[in-house]
Amino acid sequence: MNRVLTALLVLIIIDFAGHSSADSQWVQTNGPTNPVWCLASKDGDVFAGTAGSGIFISSDIGISWHSIDSGLTDTSIFRISVHGSSLFVGTPNEGGFMSTNNGVTWFAMDSILTGKSVRAFAFHDSVIYVGTFKQGVFRSTDLGLSWAEKDSGLTSHGIPILGVYCFFLDSTGSGAPNIIAGTEDGTFASTDEGNSWHPLNSGMEFSSVIDISLLHDAFDSSLYFAATGSSVTYASTNHGATWISMGNGMGTCTSFALSGSNLFAGSFFGGVYLFNDSSRDWQLADSGLPSSNAVEALAISNGYLFAGTANGIWRRPLSEMITSVDDDSRRRSPMEFSLDQNFPEPFNPSTTIRYDIPTASHVSMKIYNLLGQTVSTLTEGIQQPGEQSDQWNAAGFSSGVYFYRLEAASLDNPVKTFTQVRKMVLMK
Repeated sequence: MNRVLTALLVLIIIDFAGHSSADSQWVQTNGPTNPVWCLASKDGDVFAGTAGSGIFISSDIGISWHSIDSGLTDTSIFRISVHGSSLFVGTPNEGGFMSTNNGVTWFAMDSILTGKSVRAFAFHDSVIYVGTFKQGVFRSTDLGLSWAEKDSGLTSHGIPILGVYCFFLDSTGSGAPNIIAGTEDGTFASTDEGNSWHPLNSGMEFSSVIDISLLHDAFDSSLYFAATGSSVTYASTNHGATWISMGNGMGTCTSFALSGSNLFAGSFFGGVYLFNDSSRDWQLADSGLPSSNAVEALAISNGYLFAGTANGIWRRPLSEMITSVDDDSRRRSPMEFSLDQNFPEPFNPSTTIRYDIPTASHVSMKIYNLLGQTVSTLTEGIQQPGEQSDQWNAAGFSSGVYFYRLEAASLDNPVKTFTQVRKMVLMK
């Protein structure tokens, strides 16, 4: 009898351990099982917009969900956005709706939006921007009481008014447009609060931009990412003035979610990816997620990453996917000299060169042309240990191959020196 009890206890312990570690990979929640087009989080609650089944809310990290549709006249939900204590949703056929009581009841935003396909929202204090598909951009300066159409210049390739899929408010410094719109023909920017728009597509082939995110990486650089309707994700280091391809192999990127300096991306062809700001590439983080499960939306809440997919909502702890703080600290304290490949590469007109200095050193960074002539000196002097970076603006130089050379000599030990040369391409 004792042997039987012991065996049962062992099985119970194994079963308990299996359940307690279930969240070490993606697990499906008890939410809706039909396609989930958008997700949002607010004060610990997670909201899910579906294709034809309305909106669902979970207040217990996805364990239980219930419908919150009262007042909605369209149960297909393109977008859920949060501004202050209010919720805003965009629908394909009935315009925009708003809730001031956490989704218990909804009311139509304004008659000017009725019947329109609302795809995007952006907010700045009392200003609200609404983007529609081929039906204009609208702005309210009084929290939705009155509206004005603001889409001058939002046209391309004979399309009278471009369809808008997303907005991004940019306040990262001088020269930054105050709003960027992702459209069916790349990105457009406005520096006058939407009164006029101009294309911001250099380096970006004809692409539908469906999401935009900004990442301040471990090197304190600003990386803008654009998810497109093609198999290419683009990145920019200059407020979107120029874009380079970054993300081939991921498939069609549908959405981003940002946790600190960790950027996640969902793929329409299945999978969730995490951007590695050290190697400048995307790493698959989809253990337990069916490979054929199209990821339509991402959201972060209570330490979990939620993924809205073609067959429901999945979740996974962020701690299982994000590099530990200790590992990050070690990476920030270099143990040896090193020189990274410049980014972006190829570039036009500016690029960033990063390198590691393990001890206080005399450092020289110079740029050379194909003839071996010095064309620019970026650094010449003493630098303290750490991860360093230089920028080269080649606006006054012609297209072609250039070389950058790092020379360093430790002040504590002059015998300890380092020299390395790398190639880069200026493409105008």
